[in-house]
Amino acid sequence: MTQTGSRPPLLSVGNVLLVCNDADAIGVLTEAVQQFALSLDVRREVEGTGNILAHQKFEAVIVDIELGQGAGTVLREVRLSSSNQTAVTFTITGRNAGRESGLSVGSMFKFVRPLSIDSVSLTLKAAYGLIVRERRRYFRCPVAVGSTLRTTEYPEIKCETVNIGEGGMGLTTSHPFKPREQAMVQFTLPGEPSQFSAELEVCWCDQSGCLGVRFLALSAQQKSGLREWLSVRFEESLPERVAIQFRKSAAKR
Repeated sequence: MTQTGSRPPLLSVGNVLLVCNDADAIGVLTEAVQQFALSLDVRREVEGTGNILAHQKFEAVIVDIELGQGAGTVLREVRLSSSNQTAVTFTITGRNAGRESGLSVGSMFKFVRPLSIDSVSLTLKAAYGLIVRERRRYFRCPVAVGSTLRTTEYPEIKCETVNIGEGGMGLTTSHPFKPREQAMVQFTLPGEPSQFSAELEVCWCDQSGCLGVRFLALSAQQKSGLREWLSVRFEESLPERVAIQFRKSAAKR
C-alpha cells in the first residue's frame, strides 16, 4: 500500500552559509533571504568553516571579501567539499572590484557594497533558479512502498522504501546487509505505470534494518523519468510563491 500522505511544505527552500563579520551586511542579508524562503547560517570567522562544509549541505555559500585571504580559502573549501562543490557561490565585494578580483575566484555572483535589501534581492532573484535546482538535486522524497531486493544468494528479499532521490534511496528490511553489498531493487513509484528496477550498493546500514543505498547504473530513460517524478514531488512541497519561481526556472532548462 502506498503511503505518501500529505507532506507539509518545506520550511526552507535552501540552506545558505554566510561567512561574514560585518554586522550591517549580516542584517541586510538576513532580511533579504527570508523573502526567498532561504535559511541563513552565519559564521563570523573563517576558522572552522571547512569542518562545517564537510558535515552540512548548503545550497548556497556567501563569503565577504573583507575577510581577506580567508575568503579565498572558504571558496576553495566549497569546491573541495563532496556535498557542496556544486553550491551556488556569492561574494560580498566593495566598489573596487578589480583589486579584490583575485579573492573572488570561484564565485558565481557578487553583492556589491553598499548593500541594500533591493540590490541583494535583485542578485538573489537572478541566482534563485540555480539555488532551487541545487536543492532539488539532493531532494529525498519520503515515500513508503513495498519493494524487493535480489542478490546472488537471495532471489527475493522483502523491504520497504523510506525515501528516494536521484542518486539513491532509503530502505528498511529484516534481512541483514553490510556496507558495499550490491543488489537489484524493484518497486513501483506512486503514480507510475511501470516497475522501476536498478542495481544498487549499500552505503550504510544499522541494526534496526535501515539501509542507505546508492544507484550504480541507471539508463538515460530511468534518470529522466525519476528526475521528472521527483521534480513534481519537490514542487508540491514548496510554498506556492516559491513553486511559481521553480516552474519558471524549470521551463528554461
